Amino acid sequence: MIWAAVLLFMAIASLLGGISHGFVTSEKINAMLWHPLNLPLALTNGLVIVGVTYDIKGSASLHIVLPIIVVVSVLFFALTIYFPEGFIVFIVYQLLAMLFALATYVTLAYRQQLPGAWLITAGILISIAGAVIQTQKTLHVQIIWQFNNNGLYHIVQMVGVIVWVIGLRKAFITQGNRP
Repeated sequence: MIWAAVLLFMAIASLLGGISHGFVTSEKINAMLWHPLNLPLALTNGLVIVGVTYDIKGSASLHIVLPIIVVVSVLFFALTIYFPEGFIVFIVYQLLAMLFALATYVTLAYRQQLPGAWLITAGILISIAGAVIQTQKTLHVQIIWQFNNNGLYHIVQMVGVIVWVIGLRKAFITQGNRP
């Protein structure tokens, strides 16, 4: 359920981001879309931390970690309202979540404690590569259409998410659960 919630919040953020970036709207409408977008982004990153914690500590950790992460995610959302140009706050929050996930899944993969952990690790590394691409403001590539750094980030991020989900599915099935 945790990983399903991650994907749900990611889909909500993607929908709002797609509307915000994909359609020409007034600045007021764009701002109205952008502010709520930060909440599902915050919850996505926070629930990644919860999912990783579950994978290393089991379900007993959920009653402690989940409420803390929900509060942290809401605080992150509040920060983005008060500092609307503070996208760096999101970058730091996402970076911390991804580094925690990366270190955990590399360890689980190396110790062979979680089937699919190497695929999850690869998905995280692909996602981090996408984030690096997003920082390259002058990057533009022509692949049928013209893509800037943000467009390329989202394409790479999609690949990373797919690889990550394949790894999670392998772990889930191997642990005796059905998708």
